[in-house]
Amino acid sequence: MTNRLINEESHYLQKHAQDPVDWYPWGEEALQKAQKENKAIFLSIGYSSCHWCHVMQRESFDNEEIAQKLNENFISIKVDKEERPDIDRHFQEIYEKMQNKRGGWPLSIFMTPKRSPFHAASYIPPIANYGMMGFADLLDVIARSYTQDSETMQKKGEEVLEALKPKSNIEATRITEQLINISVQQIKEVFEKEYGGFGDTPKFLHTATLNLALKLYKLTKDKELKDIVTYTLDKMLLGGLYDHVDGGFCHSSRDKMWLVPHFEKMTYDNALMAKLLLKTYQESNIELYKEAAFETINFMLQKMSSDNLFFSTSSADTNGEEGEYFIYSYNEVKEAFEAEDLESNLLFELSISKNGNFDGKSIVRLQDISSKREPEIEKALRIMAKLREKREYPCIDKKIVTSWNAMMIGALFEASKSEKSYLEVALKSLEALEKKMVDGVELYHTAPIEKSPKVKA
Repeated sequence: MTNRLINEESHYLQKHAQDPVDWYPWGEEALQKAQKENKAIFLSIGYSSCHWCHVMQRESFDNEEIAQKLNENFISIKVDKEERPDIDRHFQEIYEKMQNKRGGWPLSIFMTPKRSPFHAASYIPPIANYGMMGFADLLDVIARSYTQDSETMQKKGEEVLEALKPKSNIEATRITEQLINISVQQIKEVFEKEYGGFGDTPKFLHTATLNLALKLYKLTKDKELKDIVTYTLDKMLLGGLYDHVDGGFCHSSRDKMWLVPHFEKMTYDNALMAKLLLKTYQESNIELYKEAAFETINFMLQKMSSDNLFFSTSSADTNGEEGEYFIYSYNEVKEAFEAEDLESNLLFELSISKNGNFDGKSIVRLQDISSKREPEIEKALRIMAKLREKREYPCIDKKIVTSWNAMMIGALFEASKSEKSYLEVALKSLEALEKKMVDGVELYHTAPIEKSPKVKA
């Protein structure tokens, strides 16, 4: 038995087509049905490589009891945030306003038929856990409250939407010395001095802020700005956030030290990080940054591309197990090293231990930033790549997103300044992207690799 999502082109939406939840895609049919039946709307936003989206699907959306509660009392709408970033952006702002903190995915919004939001959450466990009410109980509470006092919920939602309205028009301004000084000061204030980067856990890449710091360094010659960038990159390239075996960056880190990642890989993250590494290499002449950029680009070309176009994301999970493709058991690596006469101390150098650092297994991390260029480490990583060849690669969402491909093409052009062979790759990708996503004067936002685009930019 399938629901309406079976007819959608989004890989993420199609993965929910077998759920017992009576899902609707975002559109007038769902919104009008909610008004006609005077039912609250449950909106769930996610994307195909999101680990906690998978968890919530397994725990709740595949649960017959929870599905029945949703089907009886709500109109349920599923949105792929990569397909509709406009919808995601709007409701992320609502979450931030209601919860006073940054949101994430899955994003769970309850709203009235007039689209006035009255409850916002991210991941919700099926039963009470993590200090949260369970999803099944929450559905009962919300359904009862909406039936008894929908007017109050409508009013609450209207207040949230009113608070989101801009209080004044924001006008473009000239870049002045004062504005530059303010920007420099703010970057220095929010910089996390112990492990680099910005913000608390989960810790994101913040490539835009790092790029700004690098540009401001070029303007001001304030060495502290350059140090902020290089210190952060060094810490990132030591930890598990960077995939030392395949190349490429994971989406974010669970800890402030960049050690344990959320394993999904996004095209835009890797495009922006490759370009940042290359720009930093040009300013610092540190070869490690250029090498990491090339490894990242080569990962994208080998694992995440077809017909000169780049897919959107790869998942964190393999067969329902988070990080299964990326992590190693102590014995498999020890035996593989012994078979190639490698010293056992390399296990320590690559953070492979008996107890592991992630669910009893080990994420590859370096002890020393300079060690990766040592021949023994290079050989060890090649052996570990061979071990991965026997494993199933995580699910890849073969969606083409125009803007993310453009970012990747930009990284290729940047790389061609140091390695001319990337120029031809960049030109072929640019031609392929224009051919697929531009029709006359119409630009399209996204499309599956094997289909013509329908979602306009």
